[in-house]
Amino acid sequence: MSDITKNDLGTLGQLSVGSGSLGLSQEYRDFLCEEIENNISDAEGEEHKYDDKAWTGDVNGFEKYHQDSRYDDFFSPLSTAIFHYCMDIGVNHEMFNFEVVRCWGTKTKSGENISKHTHDYAHLSVVYYPKVPEACGELILSVQNPQNELVPGMFTAESYQMGALSYNTQESLNILGYEPKDDMYVMFPAKTQHQTNCSSSHLPRYSIAADIIMTLKDCHKVEGLLPCKSSWKNLNA
Repeated sequence: MSDITKNDLGTLGQLSVGSGSLGLSQEYRDFLCEEIENNISDAEGEEHKYDDKAWTGDVNGFEKYHQDSRYDDFFSPLSTAIFHYCMDIGVNHEMFNFEVVRCWGTKTKSGENISKHTHDYAHLSVVYYPKVPEACGELILSVQNPQNELVPGMFTAESYQMGALSYNTQESLNILGYEPKDDMYVMFPAKTQHQTNCSSSHLPRYSIAADIIMTLKDCHKVEGLLPCKSSWKNLNA
């Protein structure tokens, strides 16, 4: 029998998630939470359809934080964080405009969660936590079509639990969890599936979400990327 030799694994296209802190003051983070509470108060009377789901501003008419100058102190350090993330994954941020198209707050109480979803219409999604208690539920990101899934449907929680997949091998992971902390941000491609675990804290978890579209600053002779907004034509006029 001949001796088998093998090379190192070649890895192609793993998901990269950016995270860190924005360094916002306690006073300003308290303001962000108070505004979420104000939004909820203003939305009173509207049906909260699911008792086990968190309150989210985007479906309650409060998705335009980016148009309010009081949030400028949030977006300024966020811009820097986005540039760092782009550099980490090899994207030249200087070639792009970053347009915030929606931004809203959320509040999660004990027994509530946010279901798995994506923001496919955007390019980059950000979640920021101004104030969170312990045991308020992880943010879970998952890969929709794992490239290393040898058998369709193999990459499930059951497969990890029964030992068919290893938690300790990066090539077999299709989920990534983040425990929220005060002043923490997490950013990822908007097409990424994400959700939150159910909160077991008696204190609420507050977060702010933002969706961002990237457009080229100069689209001359470039076909494959989105042109800058100034070159668009509105047909509704």
